[in-house]
Formats: sequence, structure tokens, C-alpha cells
Amino acid sequence: MLRALIIIFGLMSALLMPSVAYADSWFPAQVETYFSEDKNVRVTVTPRQLEDALAYFEDKVEEREPAGQKAGGNDKASMLLERKTTYGEWQTVWKRTLPNDVAPVSVLLSRTGRYVASFDNWHSMGHGDNVVVIYGPDGNVIRSLRLDDFLPKSYIAALPRSVSSLRWSGQHRISKDETTLTLEVTVPEVIDENSDSPPRENPKAFVERSFDLATGTMLPIDSVRWQWALSAVERVNARNWEWEQKRKAYLTSPLLGPSSNDEGDWHQYLREAFLRITADWKEDSTWTTVLRLPTAADYKPSRKWIRERLQDTYGDNVAFATLSPSNFIDVLRKEVAGFKPGRLNHLTIYLALEEPYWNEALQILKPTGAKLVQIDPAKPIPQNPERLKAMID
Repeated sequence: MLRALIIIFGLMSALLMPSVAYADSWFPAQVETYFSEDKNVRVTVTPRQLEDALAYFEDKVEEREPAGQKAGGNDKASMLLERKTTYGEWQTVWKRTLPNDVAPVSVLLSRTGRYVASFDNWHSMGHGDNVVVIYGPDGNVIRSLRLDDFLPKSYIAALPRSVSSLRWSGQHRISKDETTLTLEVTVPEVIDENSDSPPRENPKAFVERSFDLATGTMLPIDSVRWQWALSAVERVNARNWEWEQKRKAYLTSPLLGPSSNDEGDWHQYLREAFLRITADWKEDSTWTTVLRLPTAADYKPSRKWIRERLQDTYGDNVAFATLSPSNFIDVLRKEVAGFKPGRLNHLTIYLALEEPYWNEALQILKPTGAKLVQIDPAKPIPQNPERLKAMID
């Protein structure tokens, strides 16, 4: 069950976070090589060796550190800077371990390789003490920066985010004279003031923060551009506050079935109803399947999904809803007609059905051995107090 939880971890976390977050995915950290503009200097970053990405996520869930560490593998990320000789051979200039948990996400070299800057941490962009690290000529750390070292907390709160990361950055650069590191910082934006959609980033909107490479000192900023960015931040935070109030109202209010035949609303209803009903809401999960209207052009795929969920021998839970209860009963009867008694005794089936359809489904599915739980869309479902406290706090 834990592995199943990890697979859907991104989706569920996105639903439970207090501000708007989007699911994301990360490829395993690999050895990466970065070159200077003239290709005469290169940096090779070797990540801390993980057993695999799944082991890393499992350990994070269980709060085991170092998360996902491969037995016998290198337990620190490292960086090697080399310069090409006149003979075309690569000569080591310096090598050092890195403060990153697994690896930085990206690296920049100055023109001659005198300075190196690394950005972010694998699977946690925008978080931690080394969002930006400036390395000097000997590989020494000139300055390590947190996001709040150069952005106000209100700005960080407005940044678009995924489950794991803050989407704070654009294309950074080092000046050709090797004196200045300039960071492109995302300016969050409400795309449509009249829309109920959450704020999302505009990839073309950035403000710059610059640093002296020799000292790590932050340089003066374009005040006009900065004030424009802060105005955008204020608008996004206001919208996020509105979203947070709606989220709290949704979580605290008794849950009723959707008032329309919107398929997405029914999926959300099934997920939330399941989590309010199940005793083990922290660990339990379910598939949600909605049978579309039989007149819909894309009805057949949803009919197939019903069959697949009923024939799946590995799942523990499944939740069904339908846009046409009478048709759902007919489909259910046909799908289980050839089932041997007790075939579904491993499965708990949650059915979003009112009377009399619930009783019909009960009679149809009873011989299969499945445990059946009714979710009556017409009856309000209260929130689990323990879950509410965890989600609000």
C-alpha cells in the first residue's frame, strides 16, 4: 500500500496543500556536465547515489535520512572543475563536495571558469539553504543563499509551486566580465482577474536580482521594475487568500453530491467522500471512476474503465459514480454476470448512488463478496475532525 501511496503522492498532496500547488515529476538525478561559453572549462556534478527515486520518496514519507541512500554508493554530491590544456587534455582545477542533499538542478560557469554558481536542489527547487551557491576560484563557497535572502516572504508566498518545489526562476546569467551574477525571478501573476482559476506563473514575466561574484553582495535593483513585481505579488496573494477561504469552507462544510453532471466534479466528490468516510485517511487511497452518459461520444472508454476496475485483482478500493444511475445498474449487472461467487472478496467498492439504485447494486454485487459502501449524494457527509485539523493547520 505504501508504494501505491507514493505513486499518487503528488496528486493527493496537491489537493491538500493550503495554497494552490500542482503535481510534478522528477527524473532520477544523473551525472551532469556543464561547459563555459568557449567550451574550454567544464564542471561535472556527481549526485549522491540513490537506490532509486521511489526509495527516496518512501524514505521522505517515513522521515528517514539520508533518504534513498544506495548502500555502498557515494553519500555526498560532488563537483569537479576542469580546464582544457593547449594539448586538448582536461586538467583538474578543483574538486569538492556539495551542500546539496542529492544534487543541484543546474550550474552556470563564468567565461574563464573563475566563478561557478549552482541553483536549487533536486526535487526541492526554491527550498533550503542553498537555492543559490556562488563558488570562487578555488572552489570555496563565497555565498550560499536561501530564497528569503533576496526575496521578501510575501513574494515567496505568491510564487507558483508544485508539490515539491517553488517555480521561482528563469534564465540566470553571469556577465562576460565575470563580475556579476544576475538571477531571473518569476513574477507571479493572476492570468484572468475574472476567472475562478488559480494564479499561475507567466513565463515571460521576470524581475532581476544581481550579486557581486567576488563578495556575494546583492547589488541595487531597478526600483520601478521591482515595484511593478511587488504589485503583482500583492494581487496574487489576495487571490490566494480568497482560494484559501474557499478551501476551508469546502473542508468544513458537509459534503453533498455535485449539482451538475460535470465529470470532474464527480471525481472530486468521490475522492473527498472517500477520505471523509475511510477510517485510515492518512494511508488509504482509492481509484475513482465515473461512467459517462451513454449518449456521450466518449462513453465507451468509461464503460471499459468500469470493467477494468472490477477485474483488477491488485487494488483494495474503488469508488464509482455515474451520470446515469439506471444505465450504471445495467452495466454493473452485465459486468459481473459471469463472476464466480466471492471473486471480489479482496475489494471494497464505494458507490455514489441514491435509493433505489443502491439497493439494486447491492443485490447485484452481493454474490461477488466485495465489501460495499454507499455514498449517498443526497446525504451530507461531515468532515473527519482529525483530518480537518491536519489539513487546516
